[in-house]
Amino acid sequence: MLVRDRLDVLFEDEEFADLYPSDGRPGFSPGQLALVSVLQFAEDLSDRAAAQAVRTRIDWKYALGLELEDTGFDYSLLCDFRARLVEGDAADRMLQVMLKRLTEAGLLKSGGRQRTDATYVLAAVRRLSRLELAGESLRAALEELAEIAPEWLQPLIDPEWDKRYGRRIEIRKVPGGPEAVIARAEVFGRDGQKVLAALWAPDAPGRLRTLPQVEVLRQVWVHHYYWDEQGQLRWRDGHALPPASLRFDSPYDTDAHYCTKNGTEWSGYRVHYTETCEEQRPGIVVHVATTIAPVQDGQLTEQIHDDLAQTALAPAEHVVDAAYIAPAHVQRAQPGTLRINGHEYLQFRFAKADCLACPDRHPCTASATRPRSIALLPQPLHEIQVRNRLDQQTEEWQRRYAVRAGIEATLSQTVRSNGLRLTRYRGLAKTHVQHVLTAMACNLTRTADWIAETPRGRTRSSRFHTLCTAAAGCPPKITNRVWPLGHAQGPRAQESGPQRRRVEDSDISGMRSPRGTL
Repeated sequence: MLVRDRLDVLFEDEEFADLYPSDGRPGFSPGQLALVSVLQFAEDLSDRAAAQAVRTRIDWKYALGLELEDTGFDYSLLCDFRARLVEGDAADRMLQVMLKRLTEAGLLKSGGRQRTDATYVLAAVRRLSRLELAGESLRAALEELAEIAPEWLQPLIDPEWDKRYGRRIEIRKVPGGPEAVIARAEVFGRDGQKVLAALWAPDAPGRLRTLPQVEVLRQVWVHHYYWDEQGQLRWRDGHALPPASLRFDSPYDTDAHYCTKNGTEWSGYRVHYTETCEEQRPGIVVHVATTIAPVQDGQLTEQIHDDLAQTALAPAEHVVDAAYIAPAHVQRAQPGTLRINGHEYLQFRFAKADCLACPDRHPCTASATRPRSIALLPQPLHEIQVRNRLDQQTEEWQRRYAVRAGIEATLSQTVRSNGLRLTRYRGLAKTHVQHVLTAMACNLTRTADWIAETPRGRTRSSRFHTLCTAAAGCPPKITNRVWPLGHAQGPRAQESGPQRRRVEDSDISGMRSPRGTL
């Protein structure tokens, strides 16, 4: 209601005319559906609950500009509306419209300081082992063929297939060790190869080869099997697999990939949020990027800058951690300087015999078996790197960099309040729509709290840490966060130790990133 009073209509129908149904069905206002979708994510509601809120809640009717007697709409319209948001860049366009309204209201401006960080997102599918992936991919293809072409499939079926593929594949432990796992995998391989050979036979219907699960089956067999010199189909060793960015972990979501970072491993996606961090204005998320999990943070830096420049929201200073920054990124951001393309560098390697016999080897390299190697950047990038490393030791640089921690609070807020950690949908495009709507919901609540002058919360600190700080004679360090009182504060710390831990669906702990180089 506060946002409605300050900004009036947030989304106009004229700006989303292409989001009306194109099949002749009666169309509900796309502007109102857009706002309902944002409110739905702000309160983490289901489609049914959101539609019920439109019918019964006065504050929602006020925000939407509806009469009190308005009966609302059927909840299925929200699902249809999100499906239309997937097409093209409609979801990002919604975010740009919101940012435009905030700019017109004086709550957002270009320049200033912004910060970016990423967190992991779990896929909405069951995590499978390699053996389960092979069996489930074949089962999914057989299910699809049994529905589309039962007469063609029936002659291929072996008597044992009903027991193997008649229900969901769940393999906890195979008795007999690795040899038994390989034997089971090769049984799946031979069965799947029989189906694939029949599909690519000259007399097979061509339309069956284009079925989605058949294509998934073909790709899984390419990723995990090979033909040996005797012409036998063999199970690939784990070290001979394609990169994680090429192979997928589930036949039902081929955009979900495996990744590990800082000891945390997961299957799914990665989302990058960029927000403003001005004391005189609310913290607004101005850019959202969703990628498959193996895409590293540094690969998004230039894209984020280019997208912000196109929307006239480029920052004067961008505060990021070490994963996003490299000397080439700093050099590219400097106007009027020579641009160096690519990643050319000089690498020097010492002879192994000389390096292993050197008495100063221990302080020179941490490797126990490999010789020392030195990589040198081109001179302009090397000078940037040296200068920035020296700057990081100064108190003034550390004080300016301290603002970066606030983006972790934003990720924590969206994880705990808006369900960011687990995607609701399958596929990269639908997951990105969820992330954009979550960012808009965060902007909406923060704008309302800013208008209402709700005081910001302070960083929580343990009693022991406070006592140690007082004993050292230092005032407790207070870092202003960007969430209002009442929201979850701060991400949980990661478990320490060298062992990796698997991220389960119920795990919502935050992911901390190392300190960066500006």
